[in-house]
Amino acid sequence: MIVAVSDLHLGMNSQNGRVERRFENFLAYLKENLFRNGGDLVLLGDIFDFWRNDIKNVLLRSENIIERLFAMESKEIFIHYVVGNHDFYMHTIAREECLPFFTVAKSLVLFNDSSDSISKYKFIHGYQLEILANPYIKDFKVYENLAQMLCMMSGITGQISSGLWYLMHPFEYFSYKRSMTLPPEKRFNTKQKSIDFIERLATSKARPLYIGKDSDDWLIFGHTHRPFIDFGSRTANTGSTRSMPNNEIIYIKIDQGGPKIEIF
Repeated sequence: MIVAVSDLHLGMNSQNGRVERRFENFLAYLKENLFRNGGDLVLLGDIFDFWRNDIKNVLLRSENIIERLFAMESKEIFIHYVVGNHDFYMHTIAREECLPFFTVAKSLVLFNDSSDSISKYKFIHGYQLEILANPYIKDFKVYENLAQMLCMMSGITGQISSGLWYLMHPFEYFSYKRSMTLPPEKRFNTKQKSIDFIERLATSKARPLYIGKDSDDWLIFGHTHRPFIDFGSRTANTGSTRSMPNNEIIYIKIDQGGPKIEIF
């Protein structure tokens, strides 16, 4: 059993902690029900929101959730953290060996028994597809450096960092940075309609070139806050609780029948 959830944006100064409380209950539900015989929990990025609040505030607001995650990790239950743009700093924490409990990476591959074979699933947050789809510079290092910087700025998104690209292309730098800080419903629905390009890239037959996967593998991603499952291209998006009417937890469950969108 694999469960993947993304884009909770825990720690945002909104919703009065309702998402945090609901996710805490969701983790209890997983341990007592879906993971009774073990399983893999994939935290598929933007679980925490280090862009919109100080890291210390986010972690303190989420301390019960973090405690529950530590308690879940066992010989039967494995927790994997795939970083997103809003929690990219988790990659730094793991690199400094401060987080020994979970695997933390930019991508993840898991295998799951299906009804007649073993299926391979690749997990990425999805900001990688936005880099290719956006109308500005398509540089992974630039995007990830900006994501890291925004995580470290204590929720103050108006500060400026200098760099070679800024010195050479200041207009593009500020346009790119400004576009990154917009919420998904605004950022992905500008005149460029990047959300459509993100989904087209995700489901394209050309995706092995930029995702590094075989055509028979599944690709699971988040980032856009728009859930879907496409069995033809073997692609799925986890969606976001922030887009649900009552902050329900939306997630993807993968068992012998393949992936399915569920709501808690």
